[in-house]
Amino acid sequence: MTAPPAILDEIPFIHLGSWQEFLGYSESFAEVGLPTEVPYLFRGQPDADHSLLPSFARYMHPENEPSLTSEQALRIEDQTQTEFTRQAHLYLPSSILRETSGLMGWWSLMQHYGAPTRLLDWTKSHL
Repeated sequence: MTAPPAILDEIPFIHLGSWQEFLGYSESFAEVGLPTEVPYLFRGQPDADHSLLPSFARYMHPENEPSLTSEQALRIEDQTQTEFTRQAHLYLPSSILRETSGLMGWWSLMQHYGAPTRLLDWTKSHL
């Protein structure tokens, strides 16, 4: 298994060693509604041998050519979010756009519509 890119080192992780620990931890989250509302739960992959890299991180992973620096990756991420935000009104209902705010809101909306983001498969169901 390869190491995650350095940019992911700054993201806090919570390791839960059992299903019971996960259920106990997830009880602290309220029910969520629209994809742009927080708090969120996320789920990983069913195989623990696979790394949990979000789609955007897979694009910038060192084994891909050309390898990107963290600064380049952040600039591309910012440009992608800016372009998505700029063109969203052409494709999405205004009701969704009115309720979307903040970076997490836009990332979750981008994730929902298949854009590469730093988010992992967000869901409201812990099952």
